[in-house]
Amino acid sequence: MPFILEYEDPTDLDGAIQMMDLIKSTTPNTPSVDIDIENDVSLIIFTSGTTGLPKGAMITYWNALYKAVSTGTCYYFNEYDVFLSTQPIYHIAGMCMMNTHIYNGSTMVLITKYAPEIVMEAIEKFKCNTWYGSALMNFEIINHPDVNKYNLCSMRMATTTSFGVQLTKEMADKWAEITRGGQLLEIAYGLSESHTMDTVTPPEYPKYGTCGIPLFEEMHVKIVDENGNECPPGEIGEIVVKNPGVFKGYLNNPEATSQVLRDGWLYTGDIGRLDEEGFLIFMGRKKEMIKTSGYSVFPEEVELYLCKHEAVAQAAVIGKKDERRGELIKAFIVLKDQYKGKITEDELIEWAKDKMAAYKRPREIEFRDSLPATGTGKLLRRVLREEEEKRQNQGE
Repeated sequence: MPFILEYEDPTDLDGAIQMMDLIKSTTPNTPSVDIDIENDVSLIIFTSGTTGLPKGAMITYWNALYKAVSTGTCYYFNEYDVFLSTQPIYHIAGMCMMNTHIYNGSTMVLITKYAPEIVMEAIEKFKCNTWYGSALMNFEIINHPDVNKYNLCSMRMATTTSFGVQLTKEMADKWAEITRGGQLLEIAYGLSESHTMDTVTPPEYPKYGTCGIPLFEEMHVKIVDENGNECPPGEIGEIVVKNPGVFKGYLNNPEATSQVLRDGWLYTGDIGRLDEEGFLIFMGRKKEMIKTSGYSVFPEEVELYLCKHEAVAQAAVIGKKDERRGELIKAFIVLKDQYKGKITEDELIEWAKDKMAAYKRPREIEFRDSLPATGTGKLLRRVLREEEEKRQNQGE
């Protein structure tokens, strides 16, 4: 199972050592230990802290193994795959995909710093046929002026996560065009506490705008109301999951553990709904819900609409304090390069009037060159809210 640690040849880097040479020349001398695979903790991963203080989620060996095997099974990964990874492997999603390909004995190409040109060249050079990235990365490659100069035909399947750029069927069709038939899928719904991949988009039946379905009989997802009662299809509530990947609890924090783990079910704090076919539609974090004029609005829903405009590359939506409405909806927009200076904030607000309910449409829009995000590309609305609150407090 070869690993390519850098895009450049490692022998060109001062002081670098070829991993396979090291493995071949080393004799393990670590004493063997007995492991309780279902109960012993293999990993303590701290949640990102984007909506609260970080907590150490205790992941067992079985949690990690189950998600690695089930993910590989869903996407038909095998030892002949050449997997391209641009997501940090310290993050739970990047780690799960890494574990999956280790389990399957695949070749992995690890890129330490993303750039669209590096991704395209790596696909061409190493004949990568699977890739896990973000929708923004796919968007940048699809719209790259030199995309047709690269041979991307080896790409069988690209899985992605939407972080401020919504994956649409139109984007997937364009990806298929530039890769000569490769699939582009919204990979899954999940979180650190469940070693992610609680739902998976079936390659045979992708349903864009959803996070897929639980594909195995021991994987369960339901939506519950504020009283814990299960909601029927179509009704909005909290996403609750139960499967062999659910964590053991938070390290040294039984109170926080008891708040989210109840009878084996993980209460995620995320809001969503299930459609009639059982596909999960993620709508946002409970803590990020906007209360405006007596209505509840989820940022992701407004962002999805805004990203349908031909000029919009990325969108982030927050609630801004307002005396009359409680909160008004403000959107931060990154325009596509070819539209910069050619469209105004007011024109986008007018466009939104015809596309959304009055209480959902943004009342203010601010153009930005970029949006704040974590190292994995996760949108940080919290930073935008804090900036806006600071402005208001200073009387701007």
